[in-house]
Amino acid sequence: MPYKDPAKAKARRKAYQATHRVELNAKARARHAANPEKRNETTRIRRRANPEKHRAHNATYYAKHPEVFRLKHAKLRAAQPELFQAYWARRRASKRGVRINDLSTAQIQEIKQAAGFLCAYCGKKFPANKLTIDHIIPLIAHGDNTLHNVTVACKSCNSKKHTGPPLKQVQPLLLTIALPKKKKDK
Repeated sequence: MPYKDPAKAKARRKAYQATHRVELNAKARARHAANPEKRNETTRIRRRANPEKHRAHNATYYAKHPEVFRLKHAKLRAAQPELFQAYWARRRASKRGVRINDLSTAQIQEIKQAAGFLCAYCGKKFPANKLTIDHIIPLIAHGDNTLHNVTVACKSCNSKKHTGPPLKQVQPLLLTIALPKKKKDK
């Protein structure tokens, strides 16, 4: 029999949820797994309606659970190092507020292959996972994260260059077969 007092009803509901948390979570996971499209669309609508609230929630969650993200990034880095490298390059560029941020993972692979897996500065050959993407005009100096502003460098040369001018004159790749990363609608 429902309570007429809303405060008592709320207290009863909270008590039930606390004692049956495992069962309720399992049911919710099953419901979400059965309808992923509906869940994704509902989440998108909620995020668009309250972007500030969503950002604040994500920041709070990240601050409370850094180990979750550390493990997630470690797995991604081990499984797909090229994808991880592209992800961090886009993230860094986004944080710097660059104008163009469209460098894709496929383009990074193509740049490495076109360079013959040679460092643009020292000329030594390296395995693909040991080469990094170097921004000719650094992101901190408002360089773009795009195909026309990057070259391939070994980790040592990229560290020596840091945010300074290129160690020697390099020509970025001007044409590519791979398409740039598509921008997401906001």
